[in-house]
Amino acid sequence: MAIQLPRLALERIQQHRKASVKDTPLKDVRGLVLSDTSSNQQIGKSNPTIGVLVEIGDTADSLAKRIAVQTVKQSQKSFAGMCPIEAAVDELATGSEDDRGAIFTRAEVVEFMLDLIGYTPRKKLFSKRLLEPSFGHGDFLMPSIDRLLLSWKRDGEDPSQLKGAIQAVELHQASFEHTRTLVLERLEDTGVNCKQAVSIASSWLHNK
Repeated sequence: MAIQLPRLALERIQQHRKASVKDTPLKDVRGLVLSDTSSNQQIGKSNPTIGVLVEIGDTADSLAKRIAVQTVKQSQKSFAGMCPIEAAVDELATGSEDDRGAIFTRAEVVEFMLDLIGYTPRKKLFSKRLLEPSFGHGDFLMPSIDRLLLSWKRDGEDPSQLKGAIQAVELHQASFEHTRTLVLERLEDTGVNCKQAVSIASSWLHNK
């Protein structure tokens, strides 16, 4: 649902968060938003609005974060000579390795880092969460998945336990598709059927 949200609504939502109700259901957040929107009609131009998409399942906490991101996007466009966020994201999604400043992590560095944080197959890694903010061709991601699958094969029971164990992001479309193929192959090689592999990979890999 698209709405026009006055900036003072963010303050109201932040107050809800401080009052330890940051998980307020959407229906309550919607009432908060609508009441502030009504106030905005009285305040007029002195209280500019922000276009925000409210989704089913949103809480005061998640909505506040979305408002903050949208505020940055709108304000950045107003700075002359600065690249808008959308244009920068588009460049990251399609640019060459040099244009994007892509750096690939050496295998021994990856293994050292995973050991350092205790991400080892001896632990139930499928009960943990690992973030990979820019997975590229999978230099860091694939060794992490190998450890995760070893842990799951030893202590896990159902492939569904693997869902959400990794949160990995890659904006570059070609790199995303390349690594997604590797992930699906690795899952199927471990004995996960095709349908489950697609579902698990979708819970791990994000392109936005």
